[in-house]
Amino acid sequence: MEFDGKVLNYISTKEDVTQRKIAKYMGLSLGQIDFILHNLVEKGLLKIEKVTPRSFKYILTPQGIVRLV
Repeated sequence: MEFDGKVLNYISTKEDVTQRKIAKYMGLSLGQIDFILHNLVEKGLLKIEKVTPRSFKYILTPQGIVRLV
């Protein structure tokens, strides 16, 4: 998918990443971003950790980092 690389790049360059910020940057809806993020998790390129009940931390896996290069 063409958006995967852009989302991974955005996550790698920003410190405080939210779905809303990614959606604004990409010009997509929150639902579309949620779908993309979960596909990246399924592909093994991204991990999502729950920080609090309402906030998440997005972490690139080694495979995700390689995909950036």
